Amino acid sequence: MRVLSFAWTFLVLSGALFAQTPLPNEFHLFDGASEYAYRALKATQEGELLQEIRGSFFGGLRRAAGIRAVLQDQDASTAETVWLVVRKADSSGKPDLSTGGILLQEGPFNYSGKATGVRAWNIRFTFSKPLALPEGTLFYGFRFASGKSGADYGSMQISGDYPRTPCGEHPRKGVVPGMAWKVVYSSGKPQSASVLPYDLAWDMGLLLLPPVIQGYAVDPASRCLAKKGVPDFGYAALWPDLADLEGYGYKARFGWRVRESNLPGAGGFVFLSSKLLSSPYLLPGYGKWYLDPTDPWFVLILPVALDFHGDGRTAVLDPPALVRTLLLGSSLHAQGVVLDSKTGKVRLTGRCRASF
Repeated sequence: MRVLSFAWTFLVLSGALFAQTPLPNEFHLFDGASEYAYRALKATQEGELLQEIRGSFFGGLRRAAGIRAVLQDQDASTAETVWLVVRKADSSGKPDLSTGGILLQEGPFNYSGKATGVRAWNIRFTFSKPLALPEGTLFYGFRFASGKSGADYGSMQISGDYPRTPCGEHPRKGVVPGMAWKVVYSSGKPQSASVLPYDLAWDMGLLLLPPVIQGYAVDPASRCLAKKGVPDFGYAALWPDLADLEGYGYKARFGWRVRESNLPGAGGFVFLSSKLLSSPYLLPGYGKWYLDPTDPWFVLILPVALDFHGDGRTAVLDPPALVRTLLLGSSLHAQGVVLDSKTGKVRLTGRCRASF
């Protein structure tokens, strides 16, 4: 359902306020172009809406402190109920619905209930204590209680290519991300998990305590004016189109963003490699090192300068035609180092991958 109207409200619904240290760094796969509100479940059906963090693309997330999301209510006069959920993957790569597959479930939390009509809120939820995250594929999101009726239910805002909307998620042609999921409940227990169509990404982020690195892509010829020349942190950054496969003038430029809210104004560097170490190297107090320094593609690229929010980006890269051709069919892994000259602190980000 398209978003008809919404009010932006910032709330904190559990745990300590984020004014305390350490400050979290948001990690998300949502590209920033909110197009719809979507429940995926039937209005009066209980279930979960989850975003997949694929282990082949990301690692070293380490510790999570909460979840931010844009939640909507079709009738804001009655409260909607959600739980926070983080799951591991099962052997087939789906959300693990077993008792051992749940890494976190906290709640219930009520939102809405003191307004009228259709409303949406940008909410930060904090966990009761930081959650240690294992390596590998993870799923995070919300369990939604059954809606009050077919016209009164909770949902979440999304970006999605439905169908081929120019402002939606936009991976390289031929790629089907399959990274947005729903879990259907029966009698209060999860029964089945299924991936959702149309390249959906939920408008939510996992709030992490270590510094975060993510790729971004820039489409200089986007059919969507709101995204033309603007960094896209969604699926386009995981699968950049280097060769204009869709034939409308889009040859992706790309780069990386580093976030470390606890070191605003710090500097840093981003390293690249086409290979990962077979086992990451632990640097006590700094994090794990993932990139293979013996790889021919291993390189220190452009520096990053964090702003007063602790957010910085490398310069956008626009490789020449020969390099673009060499990159096709390959991947580049990135990892960042944040340096604070005032305090002498050094921190490693996790890793992320771009697949060309």
